[in-house]
Amino acid sequence: MTSESDLPSATQPGNTRRPSGASQVDATVASGKALPQIETPDWIGRYRVVRRIGSGGFGSVFHAKDESLNRDVAIKVPLRTLEDVNDEFQWSSEARMVAKLDHPNIVPVYDVGKSDQFPFFVVSRFIQGVDLRERILKAKPTLEEGLVWTASIADALGHAHSHGLVHRDVKPSNILIDTQDRAWLTDFGLAMSDDAPRPTRAGLLIGTYSYMSPEQARGEGHLVDGRADIFALGIVLYELLVGRRPFGGGSSQQLLQDIVRAEPTPLRQFNPQLPVELERICLKALAQRVSDRYPNAAAMAADLRTFQLDETTADYTDELSAKFVAVANQWAPPGVQANAVGDESESRIIPKGLRAFDRHDRRFFLQLVPGARDAHGVPEVLRQLKIRIDAREAEDAFRVALIYGPSGSGKSSLMQAGLVPLLDPSVEVVLVEANAKHTESRLLSALQKLDSSTAAESTLIGAMSSLRKKGVSGGKKVLVIVDQFEQWLHAHPKIRDEVLVDAIRQCDGANVQCMLLIRDDFWMPATQFFHELDLRLVQDVNCIAVDRFDLRHARYVLTEFGRAYGCLPNDLSRITNEQKRFIDSIVDAVQESGKVISIHLAVLAQMLKGREWNLKTLAEFGGTEGIDIGYLQSTFEGSNASPHHRRLRDPAKAVLAELLPDRGTKIKGQMKDIDRLQQVASLDDETFEELIEALDGELRLITPTAAMDGVESDSTLRCYQLTHDFLVEPIRDWLTQSDRQTVRGRARLRLNDLTEYWKSNRENRFLPSGLEYLRFLALTQAAQRTEDQSKLMAASARYHGTRWAIAAVFLMIAGLAVAAINKDMSNRLAKQQTDSTVSRLLAADMEMMPNVINTIQPVRDEARPRLKAVLEDPTKTQREVLAARLALVQDDPTQVKPLVDAIPQSGPDTLVVIAERLQLQSETAKEMLWSRYQSQVLDEDQQLRFAWVLSQLDAENSQWKRHASRLVEAIVNQNPTRVGELTPGFTQIAQHIVQPASEYFGPSNDGDPSEQDSDVRLNAAFLISKCIEPLDPILKDLLVVAEKDEFELLLSVAMQNPGYVSQSLNDELMLEASPKWIDETPRESFKEVGTELTNQIQSLEGFVTQDFAMIQKCRLDDFEEIARSLQRSSYRPECIRVYAMEGQPYLAAAFKRDGLDWKFTRGVDRESIDTLQQSMRDDLYFPCDVTAIPADLTSGETEESDALQKYGVLWTELPHDTIDAKIYLGLADSEHQSKGWGPLIQGGFVPKSNLKRRDSSGNDRYSSVRHRLVSSPMAEDTWNDSPYHFQSRLQLEKYQTDIRLNPSGEFDEDTISYSGVWWNGGTHESRTLNRLPPGEHLAKSKELAADGFRLTSLSLVEDGDETVAASVWSHPIVSDEQKDHVASRKANAIVALTRLGSSSHLWKALESSSDPRLRSFLIDRMASLSVPPSLLLEQLRTESNMSRRVALIAALARYRPEQLPADELQTLREMIEDWVTKHPNASLHSICRYLTNRWGWDAVTDRIDLADSPHVELQSGEVKSGDGEFGPIWNRNGQGQTMIHLRGPVDFVMGSPGHELFRDHSLEFPIQTKIPRSFAISDSEVTLEQFRRFDPDTGYATQYTTQPDCPMTSVGWFSAIKYCRWLSEQEHIPEWEMCYPSIEEIERDYQSPEGIKRPKNFLERTGYRLPTEAEWEFACRAGTNTPRYYGYAPELLPQYAWTTESSAQSAQVLFRPVRKLLPNSFGLFDTLGNVMEWCETHDSSRRHDKRMIVDNSDGLIDNQSAYRVARGSAVFYIPTTMRSAKREQEKLYTYHPYLGFRVARTLKVEEAEAE
Repeated sequence: MTSESDLPSATQPGNTRRPSGASQVDATVASGKALPQIETPDWIGRYRVVRRIGSGGFGSVFHAKDESLNRDVAIKVPLRTLEDVNDEFQWSSEARMVAKLDHPNIVPVYDVGKSDQFPFFVVSRFIQGVDLRERILKAKPTLEEGLVWTASIADALGHAHSHGLVHRDVKPSNILIDTQDRAWLTDFGLAMSDDAPRPTRAGLLIGTYSYMSPEQARGEGHLVDGRADIFALGIVLYELLVGRRPFGGGSSQQLLQDIVRAEPTPLRQFNPQLPVELERICLKALAQRVSDRYPNAAAMAADLRTFQLDETTADYTDELSAKFVAVANQWAPPGVQANAVGDESESRIIPKGLRAFDRHDRRFFLQLVPGARDAHGVPEVLRQLKIRIDAREAEDAFRVALIYGPSGSGKSSLMQAGLVPLLDPSVEVVLVEANAKHTESRLLSALQKLDSSTAAESTLIGAMSSLRKKGVSGGKKVLVIVDQFEQWLHAHPKIRDEVLVDAIRQCDGANVQCMLLIRDDFWMPATQFFHELDLRLVQDVNCIAVDRFDLRHARYVLTEFGRAYGCLPNDLSRITNEQKRFIDSIVDAVQESGKVISIHLAVLAQMLKGREWNLKTLAEFGGTEGIDIGYLQSTFEGSNASPHHRRLRDPAKAVLAELLPDRGTKIKGQMKDIDRLQQVASLDDETFEELIEALDGELRLITPTAAMDGVESDSTLRCYQLTHDFLVEPIRDWLTQSDRQTVRGRARLRLNDLTEYWKSNRENRFLPSGLEYLRFLALTQAAQRTEDQSKLMAASARYHGTRWAIAAVFLMIAGLAVAAINKDMSNRLAKQQTDSTVSRLLAADMEMMPNVINTIQPVRDEARPRLKAVLEDPTKTQREVLAARLALVQDDPTQVKPLVDAIPQSGPDTLVVIAERLQLQSETAKEMLWSRYQSQVLDEDQQLRFAWVLSQLDAENSQWKRHASRLVEAIVNQNPTRVGELTPGFTQIAQHIVQPASEYFGPSNDGDPSEQDSDVRLNAAFLISKCIEPLDPILKDLLVVAEKDEFELLLSVAMQNPGYVSQSLNDELMLEASPKWIDETPRESFKEVGTELTNQIQSLEGFVTQDFAMIQKCRLDDFEEIARSLQRSSYRPECIRVYAMEGQPYLAAAFKRDGLDWKFTRGVDRESIDTLQQSMRDDLYFPCDVTAIPADLTSGETEESDALQKYGVLWTELPHDTIDAKIYLGLADSEHQSKGWGPLIQGGFVPKSNLKRRDSSGNDRYSSVRHRLVSSPMAEDTWNDSPYHFQSRLQLEKYQTDIRLNPSGEFDEDTISYSGVWWNGGTHESRTLNRLPPGEHLAKSKELAADGFRLTSLSLVEDGDETVAASVWSHPIVSDEQKDHVASRKANAIVALTRLGSSSHLWKALESSSDPRLRSFLIDRMASLSVPPSLLLEQLRTESNMSRRVALIAALARYRPEQLPADELQTLREMIEDWVTKHPNASLHSICRYLTNRWGWDAVTDRIDLADSPHVELQSGEVKSGDGEFGPIWNRNGQGQTMIHLRGPVDFVMGSPGHELFRDHSLEFPIQTKIPRSFAISDSEVTLEQFRRFDPDTGYATQYTTQPDCPMTSVGWFSAIKYCRWLSEQEHIPEWEMCYPSIEEIERDYQSPEGIKRPKNFLERTGYRLPTEAEWEFACRAGTNTPRYYGYAPELLPQYAWTTESSAQSAQVLFRPVRKLLPNSFGLFDTLGNVMEWCETHDSSRRHDKRMIVDNSDGLIDNQSAYRVARGSAVFYIPTTMRSAKREQEKLYTYHPYLGFRVARTLKVEEAEAE
């Protein structure tokens, strides 16, 4: 027996004597080398050492005294090697987790600490007593003591597991028994949290060998969870119960192998007096499979305590609990005896031979099921299924489950006798047996019997759907069990579009579930079936394996069968050794790889019943191999066979032969109805019934099944089939055995064998010889031959007849020389040749058909009648008729139509032959084929077949151009295999296919590519690659938008002419994204403006362009005429504004050229507008603009009270981007919201034009035109802005769409006021011309027009003595999406050029720039588009440009390490190790860390994190001259934080341009910013580990922050600045350089009215602080001007930032460890995403009216403000917020989980440097 210390000698921890006081020795690590022992110190920290308690491979334990608290403690000191020093946080963190455990049976941890001598130690309570190992050695504990201790330790483990800790080293020496006999669990030295990484020494297995779980012994640390501790506790319990361990071995290796492979010996074999329930509990804990053990330690403890109370854990209140008698069978499964109750007569096993057990056998069946059981004796597999079937919530149940196992493994019995009786009464079970043809009808018939709702359904899908929606009356769930499902799968190789699939899709788990039972060799078809169901198979959830018996259980089952048949004594203690050897021989004979199929045992037991089970009986059958055949022989033919059975032998053979499947398959044959069986048996009714009773009732070789047509049960039609697949081979052997004993029989067998060979390869060499042919003629009857045998004989007759006839002819010529006979023989030979050739044609495979048809040519005339006879012969198959038509079509045009008719049902091989033969009648065929192809009644698949044949016959037809799009759509929507079959044939019409196929890749011009289904795009790429030529210009456009596999397919074409394609790709690189106007109507269709009209417009102080027109000074009465003249050239007024000049009404207007009609109405007022508007809408005109027409400027008399109430309204037809438009006029203040803008805003209308006027009574009147757009923007408007406020709005860079000047004095002001409309973002930018004299305004307008701007809005007004003008102009912008699209195309082009041999563009494109999009796409795509990594490494070796070097490393990180050869991989590793320790460049440092972390080079990553600062002189925060040579440089502070040094002064634009998507206009307006200093900023956010050094007890978002290297979360502003102050102190920064007051002052003053006092010059000080907004944004942008520091592309964001989607784990959003994603070009990680970062905040008021700000102390918000800005967004926010300019305002006292920070500090530059 291997003891706990039985380890290889090199692993012995030392011969330490155990004292009697307390034993807390840690001997947990079994390693491959001896580890040194820690010497006993005098002191450990503040603890005085009393003595050494013990030592082990993990470390030493000392008894010590806590002098300050005057108490005894135990101190554990881990044995630390040099490489472990950096694991301090891991150990201390886990020690803290253990310290949080509060359980009466866990030794509490008091303290953790470190000293100069010991980098880490743990202080825990000192337990006075002994460990369980010593307690066992002293005296064996009583059963009661052992159970109490084990249950207590199980409780302790359950508590630890609930807190996420796994002990991993449960053993007697880690269980302490104190002086009060209380058990304590100690030594959590190897404990680990479920998700914590555990650094281990190389070569070590963590744990003690003898107490390891199988998953530990296999070294599968990632699979270890709390159930490993349950296994170890099971070993401890085993040892307590029987005094020995369950696993042993002569060596540690053998011990581990036993743990992994061996089953523990049942405990009662060592101690028969041991309660069987205890044996079950112990063996359940020791289950090999993790899922078979107790799910948690609490369940084990509960079973132990229940046993202590009742001496059983079974609950017998439920009649379905396993009530059976105890059996004294040494091989019985654990739990069978434990739950045995009741009368033996009720539970005695009753074998059923080859039939499945059913619900009537439930009382004893569970005894036969192997595996772990619960306290009720229910096998675990059935318990889990019951839970998931009884559940009524869909999420707790499965929809469809698959039960699979070997043929004969007992699947049907497990369901019918095991599962079904256990189910809740609320579950209605429908059980059907599948077969090839009638599964659906059987299932429908069974469902229709459930209730009236399903009875009314005539289709299976309808019935299943009804059950899903309504359930069954009484609220029952329906469980459909389909047995023998392989029968259906075998008959349906193409699963798609089957009724059964659609029916089973209706299963929802709540009302309907389905279970499919299949043989395991049908696993692949079953997975395809579930693929069609769109369901995933999850093992042990909806995918259950029914395994074979192990040998032990097989012996148990066979013994029980023997007892049931009376072949073995009922009292097994009387069984003889010979009988035992008989059982062993049977089991050993049928086992395969240590497993036995249960049906074999049932068959053997059935065949051997009634005989003595001894070796003599076995010998009589010729050993185990002859039992099956011997049984049949002895039953029907043997000397001991009954006369009754002898008389039925021949009819029995006939019936069994009829039920056999075709030769070569082992699936039991199709069912046959009783009439057919009686026919082949040739018996009268009475005798036939006797035969059926013998085969079914007595021998159970056949079994009844449902009628084939699914008729009702009252039908007299019965059907039978073989009982099991297992019977197929034995019955076949028995049927042929008698034939082998007679001359005629052997002839039949030989004929059958030759037929099988000849069927698969019809060559003459497989024909019987001449003598065999004559023998078959003589000894076999033609009537008894099969169809294939008859064909063989016919072929033999032709073959040998020809040879014999030729011989006879020569004999006759030689002997008789009679010419007449010679001629006759020639005719015979010709006929035979014709017959032979036609026969070969009819039997030929389709691929051989053309060759066979060619052989007919010499006898074409003679063969024609024979072939036509085939067409008339109803016995010929469709394939034979098709072969005849293919041969006849050459001379018979009437065969064209039948061949065309055959196309929809033909496969690829057949289509090839049909197309080839139709060429012979091409004109007739083409006309017919085109007619069929263009028919509307064909489905897509049939159309494809016709198109394929047509492409072979009529590739040049111009009709292809018209049908190409539909054809391509049909092709690319096929599965890839089908596309591969079809495409080669369609290359004939390649010139028509390429263009429509390329459309599946989206547009090739600027803009977003269309998203297509990946399979469809890939199919299109494959099709194009076979049809396109390298010179086709489309190839380049496809390459630049292709992805992965598509790219490879298209590149293979480019490689055929790399020179030409490379030139096209180079042209692509010259393109740039440019703004473009999108005009609905081409300008070419418009009439040109004449010179006279142009001059007239100029006279009105306006001008005309191809796109718009402007007039500034047009008399109101002349406007209509001018506007109609412009309308002839498709211009229409878009904006009209009436103004007064010299007392006369004038009108200024902007015209748009889009051809829409318009109307202008004058004199409209608020009373008439509603009627007018409805009238206009009826005519499809909608409001476009409104202008006031003052009464004193119009003719006619108007009452004073109505002044300013007359309006002019412009109406137009709706533009393409507008859904609707409405207007309101003259509303008063009180009704403006309720009747005006309120309802319109709710309807989705936004302002287009606003007008505010004051009437003569002094009341303000509001009018507005509002429109609802296809893409509705966020809009902002104003009615009466002062010039100052209007100018302030312009600084925000919003997109302005309208402007209106209100005359001075209109609203009591002494100057002009403004109304206007702005949009947030959009696809255009705007320019505003403001208050210019008309002449100057005209000149400026022309300049804007020359720059591509178009006039949007225009307004003129009198301003004192002069008239001034204002206007708004718009211009399309190049959106970020367009820029990304162009960069994406260029990236593909550069990769393609590189793959084609030209890499110069690649190296240039990898340089940093202000727009990094192309660089980022290349970094992302080089790996996916298969740029050879060796090429990148070769360039990296010599690359001197730092930005290119960084990009190359980033790109290499996207590959897998194994893609590089070992020598190159080693070279790269050495280069990186050299750079990260010596080179000061921060970008290089960070990207190297990214690669090593991504590739799992943990040792190199650790070196990076521990590397000393580079050799650049950096003292007291100063920047020396050397850093300019390297760009941003890095150094490491005393807390291990990497600081990135950025040289100042720097200038950049802070904020975002007005058109940036998702911009917050009020917070992000751009401004030139100067940072006048050099500064350092940390490369990552402050982590939880780093912050807790400052404040170990700090609170944080524990739910979302799971690892110590995650960013610190839930950080308030004051906590952040306190950390900065603490960090400054730790770095020994002098007080005069501190940026924040002391921590005590901060805590004292932070809530005072005055706030904390920050030094006025704190930005000039070098202490640690929060970065300013300017510093943060500059560092985040890293020299770029794009929305994100890598560009914009949303698809790349997860590579640079943790988002809601990328950070989620099991649907839980988590903060992720820092420095895991790609850094920016300055070397900073995680500036976007993860947590939001506090910043020192700019006072926004400083930005107004300024073009530039300086980032200094004066410009920051003072400490009395309640708000600060946080930057970078967070994982809880949508990804669109993750932009460099994004600002979020947060309150100072906020502690949201997503708030964190990074530190910064000012760097002083030497005086000389400053100069």
